[in-house]
Amino acid sequence: MSELSADLLALKWFSQAPLPRAHLLEWLHTQLGCMPDIQRGAHGKPLLVGRSEGISVSHCAGQSVYALARVAVGVDIERVDRPLNWQRLSARVLSPSEQILVEQAAQPSVKFLQFWSAKEALAKADGRGLQIGFKRLDLSALNLLKPWQIEVDSIHYQGAPIQRAECSGALVLAGELVAGAE
Repeated sequence: MSELSADLLALKWFSQAPLPRAHLLEWLHTQLGCMPDIQRGAHGKPLLVGRSEGISVSHCAGQSVYALARVAVGVDIERVDRPLNWQRLSARVLSPSEQILVEQAAQPSVKFLQFWSAKEALAKADGRGLQIGFKRLDLSALNLLKPWQIEVDSIHYQGAPIQRAECSGALVLAGELVAGAE
């Protein structure tokens, strides 16, 4: 994650999920040096009122992860060993190219979750959540097992895999508008 470290202020895993809101506020207070006010954006993204930093939270299998960055950030973790009807979900959220890669994978459900986590984290960083349109986000050309970059709607995003215990996922940071974009 060294490519992301310049904008990533903190990434913290906790062995409890879900954690109460007060826990997030306490963690943010430690990180920022003041007690922040959090509101929800139009699509549910937590926003720090009056501050430029971005935050994101995800929970999975008794684990929680918090991310704090200088830029918009998204994090998603999923339990890799859970039962999953990836065939049904794949047709709804993956591009045709991604569906082929999932079907050809030695562990299709794990490959599906790699795409899902990257898209979920990207959607959180973007702020539109599911409204971003998962199926149109084609990540098939990316190696999601190492740091990656992509342009979506004229915004540059950086992503990296994250993992702890039985949870695996992605961390995504939003960058600047791509040169020439309005």
